[in-house]
Amino acid sequence: MKAVAVMMLGAALAQAQAPPVVDRPFQIQRLDPALDQIIAPNTKLEVLGEHFGLTEGPVWIPEGRSGYLLFSDCAANVIYKWTPAGALSVFLDKSGYTGTDTLNVGQQTITGGRVAILLIGSNGLALDPQGRLVITAMADRSLVRLEKDGKRTVLADRYEGKRFSGSFPSTVSIW
Repeated sequence: MKAVAVMMLGAALAQAQAPPVVDRPFQIQRLDPALDQIIAPNTKLEVLGEHFGLTEGPVWIPEGRSGYLLFSDCAANVIYKWTPAGALSVFLDKSGYTGTDTLNVGQQTITGGRVAILLIGSNGLALDPQGRLVITAMADRSLVRLEKDGKRTVLADRYEGKRFSGSFPSTVSIW
């Protein structure tokens, strides 16, 4: 219970000490004209949402003539779905850690006015040849596939008989 209170206090301190956001649009900086073959020259960047911990692994899911974007929030342990219409929703909870005891997965601390957050969510996302989502589940220390019915299939969790990196569950990002 103390750890939860410390995490909540840390989050409040981080927000109170955060520098003000400068109101200016982000821009695409073209260092090579070949980029125009991939991204139209008049393309504008768009903010998809706010208050994410650390986002990773974007993947476009084609659907009909359009599709949607999936991306991971490693700190929230969630995969989000964004549609071209601007809708943002949770696609998958417990995306990288399916356990319940997050206090024993890593360590949360407050140091020097900065907040250390635990990264337990999914990281990389990809599609297999059949269009199923493949997820790097960091804290579960595995590579999983999300089946069409929503079930998860572990594709790999070992290499040469040894579990994947023990550093996955203790990965911490300091803001």
